[in-house]
This record gives sequence, structure tokens and C-alpha cells, in this order.
Amino acid sequence: MTRGVVMRELRARLAAEALNRQIERELATNQTLRIQAQDLARIADSANRSKTEFLATISHELRTPLNGVLGMAQAMSADPLSKPQRSRLGTIQESGRALLSIINDVLDISKIEAGRLELSPSVFNMAGFAQDLAALYGGLAQERGLDFSLEITPDAKGWRRGDEVRLRQVISNLLSNALKFTEVGSVTARIDADGDLLKVLVTDTGLGIAAERAPQLFEKFVQADASTTRRFGGTGLGLSICREILGLMGGRSISPVRPGGLLLQLYHAPGPRRDPDGARPARRRAQF
Repeated sequence: MTRGVVMRELRARLAAEALNRQIERELATNQTLRIQAQDLARIADSANRSKTEFLATISHELRTPLNGVLGMAQAMSADPLSKPQRSRLGTIQESGRALLSIINDVLDISKIEAGRLELSPSVFNMAGFAQDLAALYGGLAQERGLDFSLEITPDAKGWRRGDEVRLRQVISNLLSNALKFTEVGSVTARIDADGDLLKVLVTDTGLGIAAERAPQLFEKFVQADASTTRRFGGTGLGLSICREILGLMGGRSISPVRPGGLLLQLYHAPGPRRDPDGARPARRRAQF
């Protein structure tokens, strides 16, 4: 074997060894980075859990004294008050309810993030359910100088099995948003059903939803327009919470419709028929 061949083989061997060492260093570096990434992920997950637990705790602690304030304000409203005193009391009640709504939103989102939001199913009557909503939001609309109507079709009336409180929360959020963002005109709602499928359409003559903003509408802390947070207030959590509640209910969707409005669709199984003597049917576990 000539000297030239030996030198070439030696250089090739040295190059191969150098390449192997480089590969080993890169593998060691990648392993270190992978371990660091896992450690950071664990730290972030722990911090997120701590944040969620803190939000849940502080929301409970805030809600308890606030309910006391609202309870005393409600008791005071039955007392003989002068017109200025009643006006100031009304401001206290309105501000307290607004703050309680924000606290409830924060508490709900913390439960959702922790996977602790649960349904409490029961059997309830949709006609009475709609009547209660119409009375509440009809009064609120009148205070704002707006026209309001809520229609429930014959197909939607009757008994349903599901979480009445959470269903009320979802529909109330749509109606509250419609009233909040409508300064002149009207808000209308229609509750319809196709078997198990409930459809709730809420429309208004307010700001409406820009097409490019629609996909972001159900993200946390997002409103229809960035400026509305300052102009109209609110956390931007309502529709995000509604979407999560719908997911628990086996809901289909909440989608923008034009002109300005939102269409809610969810599966809500019909309940047993009312007994001939008018008694309320026995409670059953909801099936979504």
C-alpha cells in the first residue's frame, strides 16, 4: 500500500471520527434542550393551575360579600325612601349586579380551565322558561327605550331535559349582548325546535359583527370591536363561556347571522309529557 493511499484513509478516518463527535455533541445538545423544554412546560402548567385556582378562590371570596351588599340593597328598596335616595340605591344595585356578572364570568372561566364546570340536569318547561326571559329582558329593553320581542314556536314548547340554569345563562348572554350594543331600535329573539335540536335566534339593530371579526368572537377577552371594551365595558368572556357550556351540552354551534345577530343551535332532548293531572314530571338525568 502506497504512502498516498494510507494518508487518504487516515484523513477519511479522522474526518469520520470528527463527524461522529459532532453528531454526538448535537444529540447531547438536543437532549438537553428537550429536557429543558419539558421542565419549562411543567413549570408553565403548574403556574397555569395556580392561576386558575387563585381566580376561583378570589372569585368566591369577592362574591360572598358582594351578595351581602346586594341583599341589603334589595331589603332597603322596600323601605320608604326619597326620590334621590331611591335613585342612588338603584345605582348601587345596578353597579353591584354588573360587578357580580364579571365575577361570575371569571369564576366560570376558571372552572372551565380546570375542567370542573359541570351540568345539573333537570326537567323544565320551555314555555315558562321563555316567559321568564321575556319578562326580564322586556323590562330591561324598556328601560333603554328599545323595542323587544321574544317568540317561542309551538314546536319548542313543552318539557325538556337539561341544565335549565346553564341554558338560561347562554341565552341570557346573547340577549344581554344584544341590549348592550343596541342604542336605538329593537332586539328580537325566536326559540324554535326540530326534535332534539333547539334553535335560538337573537337579532338586533345595534353595531353588528364585522365578517373579519366573526372567527375571533368566541375567544377569551374578545369583543366585536376593540373599542367596544372601553365604550360598553364587559370582560369579553361571555361568548367564550357560552361556547364551552354548549360543548358540555353537546351543542352544535353559535354562529353570526346577517343582519346583525347570533344563531344558537344545541341538542336538548324533549322531556316526558306532562301528566294529565298537571303534575310536574319526575326529574331525570339529562341526556344530550
